[in-house]
Amino acid sequence: MAWNLLSVLSLFARSLLHPRAVTPTNSTMNATNFPAINGTKIETDSGGPTYDSYPVVLLGNYTFWPLSYDDNRDSFAVLVTDNETNVINAIEAPGARYIDWIAIDSANETVTFVGQADRVAVLAWDALSAATVHTSTYSTATQSSTATGTGTGTGTRTAASSPTTSGTNPTAAPTNSSTPPPPASPSSLNVGAIAGGVVGGVAVLAVVLWLLVGRQAWARWRQGRREVEGMGGNPRGLDGRSEVGYVQDSKTVTDGGEGRIGAWLSGMRQARPGPPESVGGLSGTTAR
Repeated sequence: MAWNLLSVLSLFARSLLHPRAVTPTNSTMNATNFPAINGTKIETDSGGPTYDSYPVVLLGNYTFWPLSYDDNRDSFAVLVTDNETNVINAIEAPGARYIDWIAIDSANETVTFVGQADRVAVLAWDALSAATVHTSTYSTATQSSTATGTGTGTGTRTAASSPTTSGTNPTAAPTNSSTPPPPASPSSLNVGAIAGGVVGGVAVLAVVLWLLVGRQAWARWRQGRREVEGMGGNPRGLDGRSEVGYVQDSKTVTDGGEGRIGAWLSGMRQARPGPPESVGGLSGTTAR
């Protein structure tokens, strides 16, 4: 499970760092008048596709035609043409001959050409992309009429190596005059994905920090409050205000009901001395 997760994350990271503008797709074309180069020929597997539904691969503005060799070797000569059906390059795919059908594996980024007796020839997507560069001019030969393909469809057979297929096999044959829409810019896709990831990561980090710091500060404040309320001689009430005395019946009363000023005045009256009768042997009344 962990290994599968790492594989998915690795594939996602690779798609962000190296986004692919276009991917190959399989299709069919009318190959009746295709200008095969010298040493190659249009030939299909017995009971396979016909000339008007010849299997090809489309990649951007280029078409890849799996032709067989005149010497019948177990190898395909994959010709690359532009929109005008001009042959601009050719690559060899060993392993099979006489094309039957084509499978595209998006997971492994490979194209499998299935030929006679379900033998296969495999090419990587990168090899197809590299072959779209113009190299030289190829001389063409007259189309031979010795092909053995007389079948009416491609069927649903499975190749000997059981390649994983993806995409669709369109039944209508596209024309070479159509021009695919321009691909999206890889740089814009890359920048947008990275910017979105950065913004999302910063937002998540901010929320986590706020939860941690806020909860700790609140806990410290509540603990300090409980300690202050539990101390003796607290000059403040539970509501945080100072105790204030008020005057009632000639004495000061606090919130606790203790007469502090009244008690002090009473003690003073009891200890007050009377006027002296005589001072230093003198008698009489004291001057006031």
